[in-house]
Amino acid sequence: TETASDDVARPDGLVETHGTELMWGLIHNVHVTKTIGVITAPAGFSKTTVLKAKHQVTKGSILVEIDNKHSNSTGLIRLIAEELQVNVQMPAWRMLSAIKKTLRDSGRLLMIDQAHELSPEAFSTIRTINDLGVPVILAGTARLRDHVNDMSEGSQFYSRVMATLPLEQHLVMGDGGPGAPSHSIDDVLK
Repeated sequence: TETASDDVARPDGLVETHGTELMWGLIHNVHVTKTIGVITAPAGFSKTTVLKAKHQVTKGSILVEIDNKHSNSTGLIRLIAEELQVNVQMPAWRMLSAIKKTLRDSGRLLMIDQAHELSPEAFSTIRTINDLGVPVILAGTARLRDHVNDMSEGSQFYSRVMATLPLEQHLVMGDGGPGAPSHSIDDVLK
């Protein structure tokens, strides 16, 4: 899916590579359409850096990074609750209720880095949050595509995804592709 990246607000001095342009455009389109977008690539493609840069320039955006401790639905809820300053001492269902109340129709962008670590049950939570009118960006390795493309009975996640950007298939050496240098967040903002 092509993304319209012209006239999209960027941090001053953003390092313009083909990869950052593709990611930036996808994030913008997902934010506007309030859908779900997926960015996949191996480590070193500056996915995290672009998400952090977008977080810095997008008022009210939420950025969480998944690890083993937070890979299930309860862990994801806890990470989002922490970012929203919701009491994390209450049960997960109450945290989710508070998250839903805070985010419903807010248009706030939710970005989830290392999303390939998420358990299948966590995708149901993401779908629930997206159904509130919350745009969601998932970034991770190619393993993420397996979860996103799950069309088995009962899975309703794939129908919410506006676009999947498999960077490893779009980029070539010297253009942010395999073997190209990663950029720090300062580099991307410059």
